[in-house]
Amino acid sequence: MDSDERPPALPDRLLAILRQEELWVDPPVDLEDRALAAMRAELDTRPAPTVDELAVARERRSRRQRWVAVLVAGAAAIAVGVVATVAVTGNDRPESTVAILAGTELEPDAAGRADIAPRDSGFEIDLDISGLPPAPAGSYYQGWLRNEDGDAVTIGTFHGREGTDGIILWSGVDIADYPTLTVTIQQEGAGAESSGQVVLRGEIPAG
Repeated sequence: MDSDERPPALPDRLLAILRQEELWVDPPVDLEDRALAAMRAELDTRPAPTVDELAVARERRSRRQRWVAVLVAGAAAIAVGVVATVAVTGNDRPESTVAILAGTELEPDAAGRADIAPRDSGFEIDLDISGLPPAPAGSYYQGWLRNEDGDAVTIGTFHGREGTDGIILWSGVDIADYPTLTVTIQQEGAGAESSGQVVLRGEIPAG
């Protein structure tokens, strides 16, 4: 090797460390056993827990178990309450009113249910109807609320050509004052008045 390629000399301090004989001596064969024995001795010197300390530990465990039991019982009670509310009301809107609709002589096979719920802008009326055929071309269905004097207020229209469930209608009048719900079939271009051809009728229960 060319003298210009020799590695640089090590620092004196590092050379002094490397020259120490004990650095190159093999470790004792019983080093592992001695280390384990020292650890066991250290553990043996620790004082054993007193009766009071054991009692405190047991009380802490018991307290945690009681809290867990209370939380589980509370969660179960909430779940039972929710199920009971849904079972009593028959739907997931505990404040809604349910009206059952029946078909008339025009559509004797028709039937339906109206879930009526108060909202900030009026009353939302969710219709679920069965047995009512789609309105023919050039016609449509219209919902009405009527009072005891026969006055009627329209609550919206639909045709049912793609199904008659999940129909949402709206009322701007108080259902307590207009307790009869009807559905008529209307002809396009015939005007805004009711045709009088009622296909569904039902009474809204008093709140």
